[in-house]
Amino acid sequence: RNEVVGLCALLNSSLFDAYFRIFNGNVNVSATELREMSLPPLDTIQEIGDTIILSNDFSVENINQIVIEYFELTYST
Repeated sequence: RNEVVGLCALLNSSLFDAYFRIFNGNVNVSATELREMSLPPLDTIQEIGDTIILSNDFSVENINQIVIEYFELTYST
């Protein structure tokens, strides 16, 4: 469960959305593009999933905050 939640969080986060748009130029995602996308190690994905599950808050705002904090990024909109 933590792997699925972590992966969904990453792929739905503003961070990965921006990353994908920069390198692909659009928001349409094919299976080939997903396979070629660099992802963090599995334990990182599982840790993000655990954090979200424990917070019991699956909102986009919470997901963005957790992902950005996990990668220790400064993000401004």
